[in-house]
Amino acid sequence: MAPLVGPSGRAGRQACSGHSVGKLTDRAAGKEVTVSVTPTRQHSGYRFAHVGGRGPVRSRSLEPDGHRGDLVGDPQERPGGGILEFKNSNGAVRYGIKFLRPLADASKKQVLRRRDENDQRWKTGRAAQAALRDVLGKIERDEYVDPAKVTFGAYLDEWAKGLRLAPSTTSSYEKNIRLHIEPNLGAVPLSKITGTKLSAFYRKLETDGRRDHRAGQGLSARSVRYIHTIIPKALDAAVNDDMISRNPADRANPPTAKQAKAPEIHPWSPERLRTFLDWSRENSDLHAAWFTLATTGVRRGEPLALRWRDVDLDARTMAVRPSATLVKFKGGGEQITEGPTKTNKARVVDLDDDTVALLQAHRRERANLALQLGRDDALVFADQEGEHLHPERFSRTFRSTVTWCRKRLGKLGHVDLPPMIRLHDLRHTHATVLLRIGTNPKIVSERLGHASVTITLDTYSHVLPTIQRAAVDQFHAAMSADHKYQTSISGAVSGDPGVGVEALTSGVAPNMQNARAATVSPLKITAAALAWERSPTPPPWSRDL
Repeated sequence: MAPLVGPSGRAGRQACSGHSVGKLTDRAAGKEVTVSVTPTRQHSGYRFAHVGGRGPVRSRSLEPDGHRGDLVGDPQERPGGGILEFKNSNGAVRYGIKFLRPLADASKKQVLRRRDENDQRWKTGRAAQAALRDVLGKIERDEYVDPAKVTFGAYLDEWAKGLRLAPSTTSSYEKNIRLHIEPNLGAVPLSKITGTKLSAFYRKLETDGRRDHRAGQGLSARSVRYIHTIIPKALDAAVNDDMISRNPADRANPPTAKQAKAPEIHPWSPERLRTFLDWSRENSDLHAAWFTLATTGVRRGEPLALRWRDVDLDARTMAVRPSATLVKFKGGGEQITEGPTKTNKARVVDLDDDTVALLQAHRRERANLALQLGRDDALVFADQEGEHLHPERFSRTFRSTVTWCRKRLGKLGHVDLPPMIRLHDLRHTHATVLLRIGTNPKIVSERLGHASVTITLDTYSHVLPTIQRAAVDQFHAAMSADHKYQTSISGAVSGDPGVGVEALTSGVAPNMQNARAATVSPLKITAAALAWERSPTPPPWSRDL
C-alpha cells in the first residue's frame, strides 16, 4: 500500500482539527482521496480511512499507552508506528506494520512491512501488534536491525566470532563457512533461508563441492552432514536473536546418519603389524611412536601431547590427558595447540612389557641428545628442539614409512606385505585385534577413550560376525554335558508351576532351585550360573578354575 500524504506539522493539525473531510494524495496512484478525519486521543495524530493496496485498508497507530487510532499526517510527526489491515486476492484479511526506522544521519525513514522475518503475512491484528511492539522496543534500545537486509553470510561471520569451542573446532567451522556455505548461501537474506534451499545446497555439495586439487568432484555424505551440523547451530542463534522465528534447518534434508557413516575400515592383521614394526625398528626414527600407537590405540594428537610425567613405567601405565591439535587461521598461518581429548575426558591406558621397555630406551636416547629432552615436563615424542611434532607431517611421515617398507620388503621377496593404511588405522588395528581375541568391548572402549561402548560396537561392526561365532561356540561348550555348567534338569514336570527345578545342583546354581519348571530354559540356567559366579560368595567349583 502506498502511503497517503497530507498536510504536515502544525498546518496539518490545524487543517484537520475537529471532525472534517479533507483530501490526501495517493503517491502511487497519483490521485487524491477524500477522507473523514477526527482527532485521536492523547496525542496529535489523526484517524482516517481510505482505499488502497489490493483491498480496503485502515492504517492504525499504536500509541505509547496502547491506544490504537487511524493515523494521518507527516510520518515524522507520528508517534510509535502503525498496523495495516488489508485484504489479499482471496478476500482474506491480513495485517502489516509500519514504523520509523532511524538512519545513520539521525533522520528517520518510514518502513512498511507486510510480512514477518519468515516471509509470512500476519493473519491477526494481535500478531501484527506484537511484532510492532517488538520492533519499537528494539528501536528504542538501539538494537533494531532490519532482518530483510541481513544476509546469511554476514550473520554467520558475526556468529562465528562468538563461538566458545576448541580452537580446532572453531577453525574447522570457519573453514567450512568460508569454502562452502558463504559461496553458495552467503548472499541470501537470512529471512529467505528455507529448508528447501538448504536441501538443494546439500545436493550441490555432494555433486560439485570440493575446493581442493579435486575441484569439480562432490564431497562425501559424511562431510556434507558435518556442514549441516554447523548451519542449524547458527540458525538457532538467529532464532534466539529474534532475527527469524523458527529454524529452517529443521525442515532440510541432509544426508542421513547411515549415509554419512564412516567408510569401512581395513586394519592390519597381527602378522602384518608385526612385519611393519619389525622393519621400522631399524629403519624409522619414529619407530617408538608407531609402536606406541599400535599397542595402545591412542588417537594421533594424544601421543603428540604426551609428556614423561604422564608415563609411569613402573606401574606400566600412561595417562592420556591433553591432545595436540593443528589450528589453521583464516588468511593463512597455523599453530599447534594442546587441548582436551576428543571426549573431553582423561584416561589411563595400561602398557604391555614390550612398550614399557621401548619407552625406557626411548627416554634414554632423548636424554642423551639433550638433558632437558628427558625431563618430566618434556614431550615424549618431539622434534630435536623438544617442540611438538607437526600433526599433519606426522601422518604423512607414517604413510611414506609404510610405502618405503613395502618397497624394501617387496624387493626382498616378501609376499604378504602390509597394505597402505592411514595413521589412524593403527588405532583400528589395535581395537580389532583386541575384539577378535575376545576382549570385553567395554574394556576396548575404555582403552580407546570412546564416550560409550555403543560407539565401539558401531565402529567395529565388521568384527561382530567373528565375535558372534566365538560366542556361539562358547555357549555350546557351556551347555555341553561334560562342562562345569551342567544343564541337566531332574524332577521337573513340564507345565506344572508347583514343581521346583533341581538345576545344576546346589553347588552350581542354588539361586535357581526355587524356579518354576515352566519358566526355565537353558539360557536362563547359564545366566544364573554366571551371575552367581560373580556374586560375593563364589560357587565351590570356582576354586577349581
